[in-house]
Amino acid sequence: MASLDRYTCEDVFRRLDAYMDRELNADDVRLLEQHLETCATCAAEHKFESRLLAGLKQKVRRIAVPSNLMDKISRLIADQPGDSGGAGGLNGPGGSRGGGAGPTN
Repeated sequence: MASLDRYTCEDVFRRLDAYMDRELNADDVRLLEQHLETCATCAAEHKFESRLLAGLKQKVRRIAVPSNLMDKISRLIADQPGDSGGAGGLNGPGGSRGGGAGPTN
């Protein structure tokens, strides 16, 4: 960051995804929003990404999910070695289990 009291375009681009996911602290949100108010380029990028995410969310809501999907996921979680059957071990202090992408079936 170039200064403690304002963000550059580079600062905004580095933080834009976290901002849109509401993962920034209050100070970062304030600085990013101040920059968006004064920079047409960054504001346009934010607008583009916002519309893109809204469109994706709308399309995902229309996808039919198999009724037994939750049962399959619950069984896979319960069958994990060293797990007591709950999901708590998946995102605990050690992060996701196994370091891989998970089951592929």
